[in-house]
Amino acid sequence: DHRMGVQIQIALRDKKGGRAWESLVGYTLDDLMRHLERQFLPGMSWDNIGDWHVDHRVPKKAHNYESEDDPDFKACWALTNLQPLWARENISKGASRTLLL
Repeated sequence: DHRMGVQIQIALRDKKGGRAWESLVGYTLDDLMRHLERQFLPGMSWDNIGDWHVDHRVPKKAHNYESEDDPDFKACWALTNLQPLWARENISKGASRTLLL
């Protein structure tokens, strides 16, 4: 789980598109980047990705999976569960859920 997050973070920062994680989640690095860009808050950019994190709306801890074949793995890493969030806000949020209104 931690490795998955790290690989996505590295791919976003380096824009290399690690194909292994892409095949697991069913979307490409370009798909993920477009999805996150549409949600950027004022001041967010790819140049300051360290200042913001890729957040899970439903926290990873709320998902119960043991392999990448588990449907909950797909739900955890689905584009609809990912959003950009300022690092400070993400850290203070911890494992709580982000509610969509």
